[in-house]
Amino acid sequence: MRATSRRERLLLAVVLGLAVLLAGVLADVLALVVLGALTATLADLGLQRLPDTGSPVQGDLLHAASSVRRLLLLAHVLRSGELAGGSQAAFVVLVAAAEVLLAGHRVLQVVDDRLRSRRAEVRNLPGAAGPLPPRSGLLGGPGRQLVGAAELLLPLSLAVTPLLGSYAVVVAAAGAAVLLVLAVLLAAGRSLLPLWRRPRGDRLVRAAHEAVLAHAPAVIVYLSEGPQDLHCLKGWLGTLEALERPAVVLLRDMDTLQRLPATTLPAVCVPRRRDLRSFGLPSARVALFVTHSPGNVDLVRDETLASAHIGHGDSDKAASRNPVNALYDELWVAGPAARRRKLAGLTRPMPVRVVGRPQVRGVQPARPLLPGTPLRVLYAPTWEGLAEDPYESSLLHSGPAIVRALLSSPDVEVVYRPHPKTGFRTAAFSRADEQVRALLTAAGPQHRVARPGDVDLYTCFDEVDVLVADISGVVTDFLASDKPYFVVDGRGLPETEFRAANPSAAGAYLVGPSGAGLAEGLQLARTSDPLRPRRRETRADLLGPVDQDPLVLFRQAVDELGRALPALD
Repeated sequence: MRATSRRERLLLAVVLGLAVLLAGVLADVLALVVLGALTATLADLGLQRLPDTGSPVQGDLLHAASSVRRLLLLAHVLRSGELAGGSQAAFVVLVAAAEVLLAGHRVLQVVDDRLRSRRAEVRNLPGAAGPLPPRSGLLGGPGRQLVGAAELLLPLSLAVTPLLGSYAVVVAAAGAAVLLVLAVLLAAGRSLLPLWRRPRGDRLVRAAHEAVLAHAPAVIVYLSEGPQDLHCLKGWLGTLEALERPAVVLLRDMDTLQRLPATTLPAVCVPRRRDLRSFGLPSARVALFVTHSPGNVDLVRDETLASAHIGHGDSDKAASRNPVNALYDELWVAGPAARRRKLAGLTRPMPVRVVGRPQVRGVQPARPLLPGTPLRVLYAPTWEGLAEDPYESSLLHSGPAIVRALLSSPDVEVVYRPHPKTGFRTAAFSRADEQVRALLTAAGPQHRVARPGDVDLYTCFDEVDVLVADISGVVTDFLASDKPYFVVDGRGLPETEFRAANPSAAGAYLVGPSGAGLAEGLQLARTSDPLRPRRRETRADLLGPVDQDPLVLFRQAVDELGRALPALD
């Protein structure tokens, strides 16, 4: 059952429980009072155990429902006349105290959120405040469960009053609930002290700024998006670590910083635009951008920095000809093919510099297939994209058919690596992804899924003999291995037309809709491999000459762009 469906049913149970409780109070029927209170409270506890995807309004309504439950139970006990004057007064005071303490617990949750809402955070730099301490469980799920358990005490005590013949147990239950909530409140309050002592606000921004200033970065690598686009940066971390120029990763989203992979690079996150504008780094000369986010404008506008868009992969996708390219001082691409593509799509004259692909320096070259060895095939479709092109990704229109064709081929082992953003915009892609995974699971353990968060793309390249992919940066990078590769043409265009429109497919075996031609191509790739010479020509066109070290080219590009910036007054 989906989480949303469970949430809807539990919310309905809360409403029905309150209705039954109200009816029991009005009719003075103890059984209905107990049934309604228990139903509403248990449903509330069930909602708290679900992933925290409810709206703030829903949370406010549940808090109000909790108060209404207690007021109705109080009204029932007072109407029953079972408590003497002193016991009745004590009961009223205890219920009121519980209401105040429960409100205090919610206030502490808000305070904890506010203290954790940081205006700046720095990693891998001396003198900077370290990561936030983990949130106390007493302010999260476990704490809410304890508080909810305290709320169960009152209806449970009412349930046993007929057996005891006295309502005195109700007063004891109210007292026990107050003590339990008070204990949770005091312990939760103590957990906030380390957060309270940490720098925050302007003081925190100044401390982060001073830590980065002391590092004196010459290069800024910028990403403003959330974790869904972190893969665009991850591919560059190794190159930047080997740059031999002081660099800093500049982020704008705290969740992205929390999920940043282990790296020796200093990283700073400054979410607010106002703080970023005051975050001057006079040592920095070059800003590198890995995406075309609208948030890039916040740094591009800094006239003390020369900007270059380096992207996160070279491909023939329409997005590679984005008119936003004109925003930067330079565009950096892997090889001559990408340079021609960028120049053709420019809206103004600007430098397009070939820097190679430093990421592929470690990709292992192809090795001869030994007789009797299974052919290992990597299927790496791209995601659905933003262009509303139904043929940009093969996953939806041909993915399961391609995997079935691979599984039916003799002596083939399949590695499936979906794009990190698969299903990000379209649920149908998530369903196709699940279908492919199910096919591989049913086919046996020799076939596997390489999850992007667990397995590096270039590690996958080294483990396989053949790639099947869409037009994407994956194809370009795979050319460094000199291994056979297949490109899916979902439209079924004539071969000459498809290759002319997509230079990265010049050395590829082509796959038509629903995997047409895949089996025949695999047989050729396994034997004579007639496209090998064209593949090597394509590699030089897309990745640059084999005899040039792309890391050296990248360092030169950084230095030359920095020197091209006019001297500051």
